[in-house]
Amino acid sequence: MTQDTASTKNMFLAVIFDESTRFNLAHIFRLPLNSSLVRWEEKINYHLTLGYIANVEWHDRLEVAHAFHSLGEIQIFTAQVTKGLSLGINGDSLCLQMGPHEKFLAIHDFAGELLASATCYIFDNTYKDYIPHIKIQGIRHYLEQDEKNIIAQQFMTLSHRKFNLKIKTIALMERAHGNSKYNIIHTYKLSH
Repeated sequence: MTQDTASTKNMFLAVIFDESTRFNLAHIFRLPLNSSLVRWEEKINYHLTLGYIANVEWHDRLEVAHAFHSLGEIQIFTAQVTKGLSLGINGDSLCLQMGPHEKFLAIHDFAGELLASATCYIFDNTYKDYIPHIKIQGIRHYLEQDEKNIIAQQFMTLSHRKFNLKIKTIALMERAHGNSKYNIIHTYKLSH
């Protein structure tokens, strides 16, 4: 992953959720563990990434936002938690894999085509296999591997709970300067 510079910003396209859905995700799936063991992702940051766009020049931001206008043609649909995952370089991110996988993959591919055809940017494909997921919390990096495995197993047990949600809004986002929150640059409401 690349770092923001004075003239560029990393952006991403993501499904975002209303406050009630974010609350329910946290209430149902967060492990109630001490902060010395896990980092709780802020509920406001819950999202499902569709694509990551590295090094967007400041003067191209509006062009990138306009590239995704056709996303509003996608119909609202119901998604569900399919299983728990440990992702990240060391498997320290506790995530919920979302389905239907084919639907999210189709949106990911469609958005990537829109971006490439309207701008000089493409989605970063560092992680070749697209996995639709929501990060719920992270395991502290300094824990021993046995401790990490126990926490991950506890999360996997929780992730078997049934949970459906309506996918209604996609947003172009970026990390806010100087903190852990994300800024929404532009939203794309899905069709009824």
